[in-house]
Amino acid sequence: MKLFVYGTLKSGGGNHGFLTERNSEFVCHYEMHGFQLIDLNYGFPYMLIGSGKVLGEVYEIDRETLVNIDSLEGHPYHYKRYLTNFNGQIAEMYYYLSRFDIAPLNASIVKDGYWPIDNQKINVIIDGREYRDKAHKIVFNMRFFDGDRTPTNRSYMELVSKRSHMNLNTDNEEIFVRQCITRGIYEGFNPFIYDEKLVNLNELKITE
Repeated sequence: MKLFVYGTLKSGGGNHGFLTERNSEFVCHYEMHGFQLIDLNYGFPYMLIGSGKVLGEVYEIDRETLVNIDSLEGHPYHYKRYLTNFNGQIAEMYYYLSRFDIAPLNASIVKDGYWPIDNQKINVIIDGREYRDKAHKIVFNMRFFDGDRTPTNRSYMELVSKRSHMNLNTDNEEIFVRQCITRGIYEGFNPFIYDEKLVNLNELKITE
């Protein structure tokens, strides 16, 4: 079974050990459509139904890991666990959604649905070579191997956004690299088919 994570369960996050202790396998970077992240200054995000996208990671997990993370997330009282489609497969991936129907007044929206993790490294394939590094160094390597050389990372990100006809984040290298992977501009170590379709709320299935 697969699990989508978007906060402290991501690689480098404070709760990532819940995944590594039973050797859960990283599948890919992923964008969930039809949702948004909010920050209430608790040190972790909440995911709500919304009009945006959430950037996270997908892992292959076992039943015991799911039970342990249910306990961590307070399912079904604090967060609720849902089942959705993934990469063309029906009812393939779990994720956790906040019990908030709307964002509290004191909440701030997390830009581009990306919860930052300090010093996180990303796996990506550039010019046929595998790299694992921090985002700013990966963008530098993208610039180096790209025929359209530019003087700065920022100018290169703007070039790629324009050239791809996609609205990429050109202010944040962490978000930019992940968007390049999830949208097929650059290849991750474990590529998958990018699906632009928003989640159909009628297809969401609660799992108690």
